[in-house]
Amino acid sequence: MDDNPPYDPRILANLILSIRDGIGILTTQLEIQKLSFFCHADWLRKTKEPLVGGYFEAWKHGPVHPTLYREFKCYGDRPIDKLASSTDLLTGKRTSLPQMRNTHARQAVYATVSALSAYDGPQLVGLSHKRGGAWDRTVNKGRTDIVLGMRIEDRVILESDRIRPVSTEPERFSEDEISPFASD
Repeated sequence: MDDNPPYDPRILANLILSIRDGIGILTTQLEIQKLSFFCHADWLRKTKEPLVGGYFEAWKHGPVHPTLYREFKCYGDRPIDKLASSTDLLTGKRTSLPQMRNTHARQAVYATVSALSAYDGPQLVGLSHKRGGAWDRTVNKGRTDIVLGMRIEDRVILESDRIRPVSTEPERFSEDEISPFASD
C-alpha cells in the first residue's frame, strides 16, 4: 500500500541525500534545506497539498525547516554523511526512518532534485531569494508586520511566482541584497 504526504521532513531529506549520492554529489545542510524547500514548493503547486509536515522559516540564507536544521546542524558546512533517523523518546534509541513509497511523490522529488543538482549551495540560496518568491515575500512582510517565527506559509508559496529559474544560470546576489538582516 502506498503512503501519502505530508511526510516527516527527514524522510524527504533522506530521499534527497540518496538521489544525490546516487549521482555522485555530496550534500551540505545548506543544500538539503533549499532542495527540501523546492521539492515541497513544487509538490504544493502541483497538488495543492504539502509534501512535508511542519513549516519552513525565512532565515538569513533562505528557507529552513527547523526539524532538518536540528537533525543536520552538527555538520555545519561539511557534507552530510549519514541519513536522518528518529529517536525513541522513552529509550533514546535511534532508529531508521521509513522510506517514501508513494511513486508520484518520489518521481516529483527526483525531478526537482535532478533539475537543481547542478547548482551549488550559494546558487540555491540565490534561487530561494528570488524577488517575488515566498522567502522574499515573507521577509518583506516581516519588515512591516508580524510574521510568527518568519514562517513561510504554504499559501504564500502558492501565491508566489515560481521559484525555479527561467535561465540555466541562477541569479547571484551579494550578501547585502539577500539578507533581511543586513544593515540599511
